Amino acid sequence: MSALLSTFRDRFESRKWLSVALVLGLLLVAYVLPVRLVQQGVSALLLLAALVLAVLVLPRPWLGLALLLVYGPFAAAVRFAGASNLQSLAKDIFALGVVGVWLVDVLMSRRRLERSPLDVLLVLYCALAAVQMLRAPSLLRGALALKILITYVPIYFLVYHNPPRSRRQLQLVLGLVLAVTAVTALYGLYQYFTFSETPSATVQIEGQQFYLPIREGQVRVLSTFAHANVFALYLALMITLAASLLLVSGRARGALLAVLALAIGVLPLTLSRMGWIGLALGLLVLAMLSQRLKWRLILFALLVVGLLILFVWSPQSVRRTLDWSFTGQDVSFTTRSDLLYWAYRMTFVELPLGCGLGVLPDSAVLVERITHSVELPYACFWRGYGVQSADTVALAIGVQMGAIGYLLFALIHGVILWQGMRLHRRLNDRFLKALAGGLVAYFVVMTFSNFFSGSTTAYPVVDLYFWFFAGLLLSLGRIEGVWAARSEGQEGGGNEAVIGD
Repeated sequence: MSALLSTFRDRFESRKWLSVALVLGLLLVAYVLPVRLVQQGVSALLLLAALVLAVLVLPRPWLGLALLLVYGPFAAAVRFAGASNLQSLAKDIFALGVVGVWLVDVLMSRRRLERSPLDVLLVLYCALAAVQMLRAPSLLRGALALKILITYVPIYFLVYHNPPRSRRQLQLVLGLVLAVTAVTALYGLYQYFTFSETPSATVQIEGQQFYLPIREGQVRVLSTFAHANVFALYLALMITLAASLLLVSGRARGALLAVLALAIGVLPLTLSRMGWIGLALGLLVLAMLSQRLKWRLILFALLVVGLLILFVWSPQSVRRTLDWSFTGQDVSFTTRSDLLYWAYRMTFVELPLGCGLGVLPDSAVLVERITHSVELPYACFWRGYGVQSADTVALAIGVQMGAIGYLLFALIHGVILWQGMRLHRRLNDRFLKALAGGLVAYFVVMTFSNFFSGSTTAYPVVDLYFWFFAGLLLSLGRIEGVWAARSEGQEGGGNEAVIGD
């Protein structure tokens, strides 16, 4: 399989731009003049474009990763624009395909893989999830819940064992991610000015009925995402990453400042507490990790500016959200302590072995979309009450996979943070050290979200980004070593040490 794809790749290599033009042309024709395989089916031209794209991309892991990272923030918008269930799964299949082709190449070439800090924990985590799938209410619900939990875990191994081979490659991928942040922020502003006067909570987007969440009569901006809280978390994480790179950006400083200004300006419009907490937490961690007083002051200044924008630029939004949170209208917030106690008791005392995968509402919704049937939102009951996740990713895993699954999930986060802080202290390269600080802050925010705030695992922009950045963070030490070896080789006239595609 790898050899066949490589042959096609070599033939397309000399006509790279022609190949790209062919893909874009097929997509355009498929949009304007769809040629269906069957009635109401997938376009044949779309499948042909996907095949050509796969030939070009699958043998190049980092190009495939770049496409996935760019597509992630738009996946929800594509689904709400009318994508079928099969089309919605395309990103997951493509992600597994990128990893699979790379793994086949590794096995065929008999390359030695390095051990990573998460190997044992992730193998145990995936094995436990597979066992718990056997206890699901139905095979379909179990399989869909398994998809949500582990589809993007292999991305970690791909990135860790196949890190970027040059500084330019890494900078390009990070630049693409931040460029997408700017696009989604601009679309959020468009939503704010377009939908703020909308009398109804439902509007037409791309010809489809779309529900706009409202708090106290005010529309919550969600950009290309299906949920305002997910958009807020995404903005907070990208602000943290951009702020860390600002310290070593050089000529790109103006572009990074523009991304920061857009993201910070749009964040209050989501009316999400998680976004505001994530912004403050991420910048505080960056300031604490910075070894120079100058950069600490800059980061604290960014935090102050962000808070000023939050409380001055949109005081009505902030006041309404705080009133909504603390006056008993937000049941989840005002009863959070009771929910957490109940969920922890279920996980560690009453149901320590878990209920099995697929017992929570997320998999039930997916089954309804596929089978067009009605599913119970909760398929695990204890003393007459439906077991639920108390609004956190960690407790959703605990309910399904039991105390062991919860502890494994906690250990994974702990190892990422511990190893990341160790790497941050040891790295000498300024760019990699700044990136390590940003990624440590990124995972501090993600840890807070996963254990104390939202239930957002099912969104590619959260889960895909989590495992991509985990692999990148834990491989920074190896990247620095290879880059240093390449630099010495170039100075001495020797061969370059190259990390594979």
